[in-house]
Amino acid sequence: MKMTIKKVSALLLFLFVNLPFAQASLGLYESKMGTIGLSALEGKYILIAIAGGQPTEAATAGNCVIAARLVEKNNKLIGVLIPFESSYFSHEQLSSEERSIVLEMKDNTIVLEDVDTLGICGLEVNFIDVYHKISKDSGNYKDNYLELLSLVHDISMSKYREKDLIGAIETAKPYAEDLPLEWLNEPRQGEKLSEFINNYAFFLQRAGQPEAAIKLLKKLVGLKPNRTVAWLNLADAYWDAKQFTSARDCYAKYKRIMEEVNRGNAVPVRVHERLQ
Repeated sequence: MKMTIKKVSALLLFLFVNLPFAQASLGLYESKMGTIGLSALEGKYILIAIAGGQPTEAATAGNCVIAARLVEKNNKLIGVLIPFESSYFSHEQLSSEERSIVLEMKDNTIVLEDVDTLGICGLEVNFIDVYHKISKDSGNYKDNYLELLSLVHDISMSKYREKDLIGAIETAKPYAEDLPLEWLNEPRQGEKLSEFINNYAFFLQRAGQPEAAIKLLKKLVGLKPNRTVAWLNLADAYWDAKQFTSARDCYAKYKRIMEEVNRGNAVPVRVHERLQ
């Protein structure tokens, strides 16, 4: 029994440590029923779908949101709906009976063949439709991406609060890696996107991958030099990576910014200790 526990623990540790370096992919799809974000990571798929579309007869945005975890089987993606929490729409508890979802991928389309949304969505919303891939060059790609990313951010933060760090990284990783960083400079969405990148980098650091966190946070503070919490997270990541000179430089930068806005008393004790 002890040997089995050790083997399982070793496997979980391996997955935990190597997850940040795994290759992720992301595709966005739309139909008259709504929008789908489908990400793939290590042979597993996560689907987030938002009801709503452009045609007059389509479901309106906000009618329903679903999330699902899927695997490939017999040339189809088969899975179950999963609970989630967000400020937009939440299913914190699903019934004990698994709610299935089946879809097929064909070239640049997704055929969502079946999904059990009874009691979750209104009767007029079932998500069953043919969804066409949205090109990154199309005019509506960005709007759909940002809407899905807002959900992803909420869900990943919820998972982190529930101490599911692997789940938080799995959810956020494809969107964080696919995000054009120049969007962070936009006045309307830049703050939310900066917060998302900062939190994802924080997840990486907590997962024991400070180098991956450093790479992202250096880009973030390069674009947002006054983002205080990013300097603190970057300093912590450097410290964990045993790059102490760079860590102290970032701690000093963080402390200076905090003092400039009269928040010096909120600087964590570890910052003062590590600057000595």
